[in-house]
Amino acid sequence: MPFKTILSGINEFHTGQRLSFNGALCTVRYRGEVEGANGQWLGVEWDDPTRGKHDGSHDGKRYFDCLSEGPTVASFVRPSRRFDQPQDFWAAVQGKYGSAKSFEIKTVQDAITISGKQVDEVGFDIIAEKQSAWSELEIVSLDGLRIDRLIPAPWNPGALLESKSMLTNLRWSRLDLSNNLFESWDEVIGICSAMKELRSLKFNGNRFTELSSEHDCSYRSLPRLEELSLANCALKWDQVLALCTSQHFPVLQSLSLAFNPLENPANTSASFSATSLVLLDLTLCNIRNLQPLAFLAKLPRLATLVLRSNPIATLSTKPQIVLPEISSLDLTATLLPSFPDLSPITATFPALRSLQISGTPLATSHPSSRLLTIARLPNVTSLNHTDISVTERQDAELYYQNQITSLLVDAKTREEEQHILAEHPQWDNLCTIYGVPDSITQKHQLNQLKNNAPQPVYPAVSLGANLVTFTFYTNGFSPNADDENMAITITEIRELPKLIEVYRLKSIVGPLFSIPPMNVKLVIETEVWDPVPTKQLGGLDWDLSDSEDESTDGDDEDVGSGSSSADDGDGDAGSRDTEMDNAKKINAVGSPEDGSKASVMGEELQKKEERDQRKKKEKWVKREIEIPDSTRRIADWLDEKKEVIVRVERRVL
Repeated sequence: MPFKTILSGINEFHTGQRLSFNGALCTVRYRGEVEGANGQWLGVEWDDPTRGKHDGSHDGKRYFDCLSEGPTVASFVRPSRRFDQPQDFWAAVQGKYGSAKSFEIKTVQDAITISGKQVDEVGFDIIAEKQSAWSELEIVSLDGLRIDRLIPAPWNPGALLESKSMLTNLRWSRLDLSNNLFESWDEVIGICSAMKELRSLKFNGNRFTELSSEHDCSYRSLPRLEELSLANCALKWDQVLALCTSQHFPVLQSLSLAFNPLENPANTSASFSATSLVLLDLTLCNIRNLQPLAFLAKLPRLATLVLRSNPIATLSTKPQIVLPEISSLDLTATLLPSFPDLSPITATFPALRSLQISGTPLATSHPSSRLLTIARLPNVTSLNHTDISVTERQDAELYYQNQITSLLVDAKTREEEQHILAEHPQWDNLCTIYGVPDSITQKHQLNQLKNNAPQPVYPAVSLGANLVTFTFYTNGFSPNADDENMAITITEIRELPKLIEVYRLKSIVGPLFSIPPMNVKLVIETEVWDPVPTKQLGGLDWDLSDSEDESTDGDDEDVGSGSSSADDGDGDAGSRDTEMDNAKKINAVGSPEDGSKASVMGEELQKKEERDQRKKKEKWVKREIEIPDSTRRIADWLDEKKEVIVRVERRVL
C-alpha cells in the first residue's frame, strides 16, 4: 500500500491539484466552506464518474463545475483525510523495475520454500539483472504509479540537466504514463522529449490544469512520436487542437481521443494542423453527428476514422461535409437506425473502401443486412472486416434491385415512385449494370398506352441514354407446321443497356430461345457488304462462298423440293412469292406490345432477304461480328448504334 500523507491545512492544497485516495484519482475543484457543514472542505471531481455523491452542488447551491458530466462525479472531503503519496518519475521507474543491487539483496533475504523445504534458486539472478537494466528496455509501463513530476522537489536547474542526460540514454520505444497525477502537459513533454527512440506514448486517464508553462520551449515537441493516446483526459476540441499540432508532433500518425467529451464543434477559426495524421480514434466521445468533424477535411493523409459507440443516428449534415481521404470508417455500436441512413456515406466519404457497422440497429434489423449494405455502397470492398468478393457483390446488387422493383411495381402514383427512388439512389446504376427488370418495362409500356405519353418509373436521363433496341432472331423449323421443312423465324425485341456485360446478355437471351446461356452464340449483323474472297487454283478463280453454283443458261427449278437456285428472273414468280411468305412467317414470342414491332420486323427481314439474294448473285457477303464470351460490355461492339440486329444460334460445345 502506498505511503499516506496528511496535510492538515486547507492552504496546503490548490485548485487543479491531482490527488489519489486509496488508488482513486481525483482533481481538486474547490476549497472552502460548505453551508450546513462545519469547517473547511475540499471539493473534488473523481476520474471515475460513479465514485462521488453529487455533481458539484449541495442543497441546491453549486460550489464548483466539473469537466465530466454525471450526478455522482464529485464529492466533498476533509483536508485532513489521508491521501496517497505522489512520487517523481525516477522513483516510479526504480520502484517498478528496481536495480541490480536491490535484486541481489532480495535474492539473499527471500528464500523460497516448498512443503517446508528450502528450494535452490537457479537463474533468478540473471532475470533480476536483465529486468533491472531498464535503460535497455523497449516497452515500459508506469500506469497508475502516482507520478506527478520528473524530478524530486524542490526544482533546480542542475537536477533537471542531470535528468535530461539520463533520459537521453534510454532506449524506450513505447511508454505508458496513464492514470497518474500530472497537472501540466509540459511536465510530460519534459520527460519524453529527451528520449531519442520513443515512438509511442500512452497518456490515458490524466487531467490537465495547464497546457503551457514558462519552462524550456524545447520540452514542448516530440519530433519522433508516431502514436499518441489521450483517452479519458476530459479534453475539449479546442484543447485538442491547441495540443496536437504539427509543431508538437511533426510525424504523428495515430491519435486516440477516446472517452473524451467531444460532442460540441471546435472553434470555427481553429484548425487541426497535425497534417501527418493517418488514424483518428474517437470511440465513446458522445458525438451525435458528423458536424463537429468538418475540420478533419483539412488533414491530407487521414485514412482511418473510428467512431465506435457514439450516439450517431444520422450521417447527414447541413451543409454537406466531405472528408475526401478517409478510406476506412468504423461505426460499430452507433445508433444508425435504417439503411437509407447509409446514403450520405458515398458523398461524405468518396474514398471509402472499408466499413464496420456491427452492433448498429440497421445491422440487426434485417436478416439480409449485409447484402443490402453492400448493394447500397458500390465502392466498399470490405464490410465488418470481411472482404467482399465479386460474386457476393453481384448477388447483393441483384437482390437489392429485386427489392426496389417490388416497391416500384406496387407504387400507385408518380409521387410514390419518386419517393422510392429518392430512398434508393443506386437504382439507376443497378439498371445500367443488370438491365431494367421486365416488370418495370411492362409497367412503363402500360403507362404509355394509358396516357399516350412516356411515364418512366426510373430516371430517364442517364439510363435512357444508354438503352439500345436489340432485335434477336433465330432460324429453325416449326415442329407443328404441316410441312416439316417449313422455315420459321423466331424474333424477340428487347431494350437493354449497352453497358451490360456479354455473360449477362447471354443469360437473358438464352431463356428466350430455350438455349442454355453457355451454348448461346450471338452474331451481330451489320449493313456492310464485303466481296467474296477467291483463291487461284490451277489458273482458275475458285469461289470460296457457301452459295450454290450459279447458272445463266435458264435451267429449270425443282419446285417440289422446296429449294431454288438463283436465276435471271425467268422462273415462276408466284411460286417464289409463296415460298418467300412461308420462309418469312413471324412467330413473335414476347409481350403484346412487341407485336407491331415484330410484324414490321418481318417485312424488314423480307426486304433484307431480297437484297441479300441480289448481293449473293454479285458474289458479296454481309459482314458479321460474332460476340465472344467475355466480361466486357456489349457496347464495345456496337459503336453508337441505337438499334441492333443479332442472330442467335446454338453453339455445339
